[in-house]
Amino acid sequence: MKYQLATACRLGNRKMNQDRFAIVETNNAIMMVVADGMSGHAEGKLAADTLVDSVVRSFNNTKFPHPKPHTFFTQILTIAQQEVLAAGAKRSPPVAPRTTCVLCLVQQGTAIWAHVGDSRLYWMRNGKILEQTRDHSRVEQLYQQGLITAQQKEKHPQRNIVTQCIGTPNKPPRPTISQKTPLTADDVLLLCTDGLWGQLPAKELAGSFKRYDVDYALEKLAHDAEQNGFPKSDNISGIAFRWLSNAKTRPAHPNPSNKDMEELDHLGDGLDDINRTLDKIEKGMG
Repeated sequence: MKYQLATACRLGNRKMNQDRFAIVETNNAIMMVVADGMSGHAEGKLAADTLVDSVVRSFNNTKFPHPKPHTFFTQILTIAQQEVLAAGAKRSPPVAPRTTCVLCLVQQGTAIWAHVGDSRLYWMRNGKILEQTRDHSRVEQLYQQGLITAQQKEKHPQRNIVTQCIGTPNKPPRPTISQKTPLTADDVLLLCTDGLWGQLPAKELAGSFKRYDVDYALEKLAHDAEQNGFPKSDNISGIAFRWLSNAKTRPAHPNPSNKDMEELDHLGDGLDDINRTLDKIEKGMG
């Protein structure tokens, strides 16, 4: 697989960064995860940290390509829910940490993603958004029911109230999971917290990745979101992924095999013989 990656993380005007993200890779799969610890609940950072660590561990313990990615997402988020609850229970006194999240798995030239809460994924091509996740939020419910307009949704006073998250006791998450999505060269996937998407029009998100490479585009978007939200900007985190091709590539630094090590030892012996010969020649000339 060939692709480009970029990440961004900014504190905003907050005292603590409760966002967390991670990228884990094998030769034939990559997992990206972004989590936004909920500041309205105790230990949002604990929830985000625990969720991301749990997802990374599940990925590392799984063989890829996975034959049933939908099942894989359901399983790993169920495990993450249990581990976030356990982490909160270990605190003294116990707390109920909560977090939103968005995850994306790319394998065999296809992407599949899942989310809980209002952390989002955008799938973009040629400066246009082909698809984006639908928030688990009160405002999104009102919009889907036709009670508010798209313009009202953007500025609604309840826009930050989520209806689902990881960490709610006695309420297992019901993630929304996408279908397998074939990727075309130059497609861009953006995973981000509401600190990013909440301060920028969707048109700007897509346009930036059409004009610039992923590193500059994401950094510019994070900067603009922070400036637009001043003096109340939220934590801002994102991962940008540009798909290039499904060509197979060798690991950059493969572990040497026993045969490789034997050849290196043999080569070392040969070099020693050459060095001894050169020493004799130098002594003879001296």
